Amino acid sequence: GSGKTTLLRAVAGLESPKTGTIHLGERAIFDGAQGLEVPAEQRNLGLVFQSYALWPHKTVADNVGYGLKLRKMNNSDIAVKVKEVLGQLGLGH
Repeated sequence: GSGKTTLLRAVAGLESPKTGTIHLGERAIFDGAQGLEVPAEQRNLGLVFQSYALWPHKTVADNVGYGLKLRKMNNSDIAVKVKEVLGQLGLGH
């Protein structure tokens, strides 16, 4: 490869470059010289890889609701939304 996946992982905050800068628009999210590294969950972006992965240590509901948790939705609303979505997919209990 040419580094496409590595670049996307660095922009998403899944890998840390050793040097350089990364900007999303005007906002610096990584600057090696300044010691700036915005955590992945604060970057307001996501990736879907060709071979997607789930967190093996989390439940299905936790994996499905992860993005809502990052958006500061309260736990009871997350539970309702996750149950609704899993039901639509035929994965509810």
